[in-house]
Amino acid sequence: MSHVVRRRLLLANMVFVLAVLGVFMDLLFQTWPQVLPEPAGVAIDCVSYAPFRRPGESPLDPDALVSPERIRADLQQLSTYTDCVRTYSVDQGLDAVPEIAATLGQRVLLGIWIDRDAVSNQAGIARALALAKAYPQTVSAIIVGNEVLLRRELDAVQLGELIRQVRTGTEVPVTYADVWEFWLRNAELADLVDWVTVHILPYWEDEPVAVAEATSYVMQVRRRVETAFPGREILIGETGWPSVGRMRGPAMPGRVEQARFVREWVSLAADEGVSYNLIEAFDQPWKRQLEGAMGGSWGFLDSAARAKFPWSGPVAERDDRPWVAVASAAAGAFLFLTCCRMVVASSVRRMAGWPLRFNVALAGGLSGLLLPSQWQYLAHWSRNTVEWLAGGAMVLLGFATAFLLPLVLTNGSLARRYAGLVRIWSRVCLAVFFAAAWFVLMHLFNGRYLGYAIPLWFLPALMLAVSRLLGTGWPEDAVRERLLGLIVLTTLPWVLWPEMPGNTQALVFTLLMTMVALSVLLPLRISSSKPNRAAKAPGTAA
Repeated sequence: MSHVVRRRLLLANMVFVLAVLGVFMDLLFQTWPQVLPEPAGVAIDCVSYAPFRRPGESPLDPDALVSPERIRADLQQLSTYTDCVRTYSVDQGLDAVPEIAATLGQRVLLGIWIDRDAVSNQAGIARALALAKAYPQTVSAIIVGNEVLLRRELDAVQLGELIRQVRTGTEVPVTYADVWEFWLRNAELADLVDWVTVHILPYWEDEPVAVAEATSYVMQVRRRVETAFPGREILIGETGWPSVGRMRGPAMPGRVEQARFVREWVSLAADEGVSYNLIEAFDQPWKRQLEGAMGGSWGFLDSAARAKFPWSGPVAERDDRPWVAVASAAAGAFLFLTCCRMVVASSVRRMAGWPLRFNVALAGGLSGLLLPSQWQYLAHWSRNTVEWLAGGAMVLLGFATAFLLPLVLTNGSLARRYAGLVRIWSRVCLAVFFAAAWFVLMHLFNGRYLGYAIPLWFLPALMLAVSRLLGTGWPEDAVRERLLGLIVLTTLPWVLWPEMPGNTQALVFTLLMTMVALSVLLPLRISSSKPNRAAKAPGTAA
């Protein structure tokens, strides 16, 4: 094996060792318990309740019907946290909530779902008025519509008529719930309600707020609303934090972040005497179809009704322990070495020596180390079969680049033996460029509910960068590859800019995509090796 090839492998080994250490330290940090503020007790003022938490359940399904037994079990569990639940509809079995809540001594903020369907609106109003009459000690308020103005399904005049209709039909307090900005834009509605119900969600703000400032931001907005509606009672109808999802500006979703927000907010609201409703009780997987992974992850209980975090003591982002990652890394190294023995002749392995075997083992170990994070990402973000297949294909592309790179780096001296593998490498790289261009364009046009997929892109980005920096090149006729790389590189600034400042996920994503693009666009060769005329395929070593 030539000195140049040996040097390539040694340099690649150094990069892989650093990458393995970096990934392992990141996983270790995620499993490390973090000390958080602790509330004096578990006493949530009120909590949003929707029972559609199991796989396949959705209120968007007109045939969906929740049994009273399910509702009773849910409310019994919630009774250990709160004595109040907020609903959003009286359809699909939710009209049983007041009766069941009455037996448990709970209050209900009874919601009527309002949209463009006038017939459905009237049916919901009639049912809600009947429930309020039947359970006046349980139904503490009727909420006529949720974010109707935000969704632009009715205007303020149309909505006001429905609110008046409900108020004339009941003695129970009546209100309307919407994002706080829409209350300020439609202040005339305040004269029609008993109190103003505002949604303040720091994560979803047009200028997102980091979790460290989130609770103080909620109080700041509440004071602003109080100033706009002097003398009126203010109810924070929704506030909370997602446990899963992508960063928006400095706002990071996460289990630790959710625990911090909920703990801090429960304590602050109790100290300030603020009425609020926490969103929400249970995770709602169906919301992922509309709002990405974060949309379905606002519950402090998961979709299996398990508590996501304790109310006292430290909290870790992940419950799995480092040995799981170590075992996965060992399995990856073993698998790569086994495959190497299968596809590479023993004489070639002896010629390449320990640097090649060590390089293959490190690439396999890194691939295995990333696998738990990749699985977690796919489980959170894949909403249908197509997305599962696309994500799985990206995982396989990453594994392919990691396995093939050590062989490509030896191509300077073993080109004839590896010509077939080099052609496969070229095709894999082309697939990565296509995927990168598509993914970046998706972020440009519809990035709000799209994850950054950093666990999926780390391997191919690193392998392409290493291959380029250690002496591989592309022929002059590699037009498709360069065009795709140019699309990625010129689109990235428009993806990154709206997320600044503070979005570290966007920065890492931009770095990875830049590595992919420059692997084909970078004109310089760091390696001083001479061109190998025997290797004709794009992406071969120089």
